[in-house]
This record gives sequence, C-alpha cells and structure tokens, in this order.
Amino acid sequence: LALIFIAFAPSYFLASAYHRPAPPPFIVFHGALMTGWVLLLLFQAAAAAMGRMRWHLKLGDAGIAYGLLLVPIACMSVTISAAREVHGHTGFMLGELNVLGISRMQGGLFGVFVVAAWMKRAKTDYHKRLIVLATLSVLPNAIVRLSLNVPAFGFLQTNFEILTLWAVICVLVIAVDALRVRRLHPVFVVGGALTLLALYASWFISRTQAWDQFWIHSLT
Repeated sequence: LALIFIAFAPSYFLASAYHRPAPPPFIVFHGALMTGWVLLLLFQAAAAAMGRMRWHLKLGDAGIAYGLLLVPIACMSVTISAAREVHGHTGFMLGELNVLGISRMQGGLFGVFVVAAWMKRAKTDYHKRLIVLATLSVLPNAIVRLSLNVPAFGFLQTNFEILTLWAVICVLVIAVDALRVRRLHPVFVVGGALTLLALYASWFISRTQAWDQFWIHSLT
C-alpha cells in the first residue's frame, strides 16, 4: 500500500496538490479499483490474523469476483494509453506498445492466480500465497509510476530495469516467507518462477517488429 501511494500520489491521489491535471474519468475508475484490491487484501489478511474467519469467508467469494473484474478494466486502460500514443505517433509509442504486452501478461497472470486462490481456499497455505502472487504480478505498474513521479527512482530508464527491480522485490518476498516457514513453499517455487519467466518473455516478445506492426495496425 505504501509503494502504491508513493508511486501514484503525484499523478493520482494528490494530483491537485502537485499541480497536475486530474486523470481522465476512466483512469480514476481504474485506479480506484486497483487501490480497492490492495485495501481488500489488507483487510482480509488482518481478519484472518485476528481469527475473524467469518468476515474473511464472507468477503472471499465477492473478493474473487472483484479481482476478476480488474482484469478487463486493466486491459482496457493500457490499450487506451497505447492507442493514444499510436494515434499521435509520439516518441513514446514503441515503449507504450512494450508496456501493452507486459501489462496484458500481468492481467492474465493476475486472473489465473486469483482463480487458483479461490479453488485452493480450503488449503490456506496455498490460498494466501496465490493471492500474494496475484498482487505481485501487477506491481510493475506501480514501479513504472515510481520511476516517473519520484526523482530518487529516476535511474529506472527502461522497462527491463523496471522489471528487474520488480523481480528483486518478488525474490525478497519469497525469501522472507522461506525464512519464516523454513522452506520454499511449492506455490512460490512454481508460481514465482512462472511469473518471472512470463513477464520477461512478454517484455521480449512485445519489443519485436512483428508485435509493433500488429498493434500499430490494430490501433489505427
């Protein structure tokens, strides 16, 4: 939550205080939904930790439906951004098409992990780690904003560098969990490796000429 607030404060949460233009209505809606997911994650974790499983379970099914709603909304948001750059033939066009590929993979991973978490809700050790992986899979977007809005992170100049910082965060989360439970959990071994490989593969594919030509044609 701290990462998301710091990353998006200048352009979203506190845009007026930073004398930035207000985001378009759809982006406001998208941002509110994504923030809501993180708040829901914190509430659900707190409820479980305090033994309030009745609250946790009541919100669980609604939370999975909420998570699945985020996938098409996120895809629409990044496609709108890419289309804007393509129509304007801007210098950011190719970079935005690269982001489009990465973000679509993020949305797919998020949806897969959310569904898997719902299916494994009876096995709490699997369930909670799948939810963590779902949330981690969409964090590169926050790191992008961190690089744009926070001068201290201005050294992040490319999508590859942003992905690498995100990968370090993922590895640290998995390492802390392994130290706590004294073993690498299978969800983090398989799911973590899948997430890292999938996002780096999407970065590579979405930098190819074939990808650029397909989306330039599709969005014009």
